[in-house]
Amino acid sequence: MDLSLILSMVAIVVSFATSIIILLLTEFHGPNISLLNVPKFEITDKTFNERYNQEFTPRWFNPNNVPLVFANYGGKAGTIVSLKLDFVPHKVFESFLESGYSRFEEPSLPVIIREGDNQDLPLTSLDIRTIDWKKKALAEVLDPSLKINDLIIKSLQRSKEEFERFCDFLEKSQELGKVSCTIVLTKGRFRTKVKSETVFQDVPIEINYVKATSSLRDCLRRWENLKPTKAELLNDIERGLKELTKELLENLATLEAPVSEENINSYQLRVDRWNNFHRFWDSDEEKIRWFLIESEKGLRKDLIKLYQKIIECNNQIAELRSHGEGRTQEHFKPINIKLKELRLEIQTMRKRLSALHKRSIS
Repeated sequence: MDLSLILSMVAIVVSFATSIIILLLTEFHGPNISLLNVPKFEITDKTFNERYNQEFTPRWFNPNNVPLVFANYGGKAGTIVSLKLDFVPHKVFESFLESGYSRFEEPSLPVIIREGDNQDLPLTSLDIRTIDWKKKALAEVLDPSLKINDLIIKSLQRSKEEFERFCDFLEKSQELGKVSCTIVLTKGRFRTKVKSETVFQDVPIEINYVKATSSLRDCLRRWENLKPTKAELLNDIERGLKELTKELLENLATLEAPVSEENINSYQLRVDRWNNFHRFWDSDEEKIRWFLIESEKGLRKDLIKLYQKIIECNNQIAELRSHGEGRTQEHFKPINIKLKELRLEIQTMRKRLSALHKRSIS
């Protein structure tokens, strides 16, 4: 066989093989998505809300907004299915951070990135919220042997000392904590599989306060006047007692008349404020609202029993209402006997609550 013919055939085979390899590396290769930039997080005077801190105790601290830029080096479009950002606070800052509260408002996903393209994902700022300085301290100093006024004075002093420690931390430390980011994205020729990938880890949130630190120090000078004020803290302690007393008075007004055919459709005893007592997710708030009630031995237990009877009466009235035209005057007698007894119990409880309030503020 002619040598030139052999060389021509070899060249054709090599060219075909090269084309196949290029095709495999491009057309048949799936997406290859990578992060182009390692973000820089920092809190600066620009991100500090000085106006808010003129009226309220400072609680919100927000780093700058940082865009994440992803590129697709693969041969097919790819999808970022989800993105998760984790914040791990500095060991000292952790004691000032509200438990479980650090939230990223992450970009809207999924996002498709075409082959060869870049995609900016605007990363909304991280919300970092510290403890509720005054209420945290108040919940820690609650003591039935102290008068309310003394409790508040003690808690204001403690909260001020704690906030001063926080100011010291901001002045002496270089970071609030570290941020890591993990994404879930599609892979493979047909994008039928997904994989999880850490795109950056332990990037510090740098503290670059200058003017802000002096503004925070100024809060210490105005501490008693910042919200929540002494009067507002006093109201927080008394609120639960006042709300339940008001609800019991409303029920006494309802109980002035027996349930009858004329009023059965509207006859209802109130339990709203009682139910609201059990819906607080904030443990400090719950402690404060229950404090006066729990300071009198047995009162909470007696209130629970009383409201169980109120709810039971409401259920019996609802059942009676469901009988419709089948009701007779005899059906009303048992429930009205119970309501009469309930009225006496509510009157006794209202007196106990009023006496407790007078003792606590005298």
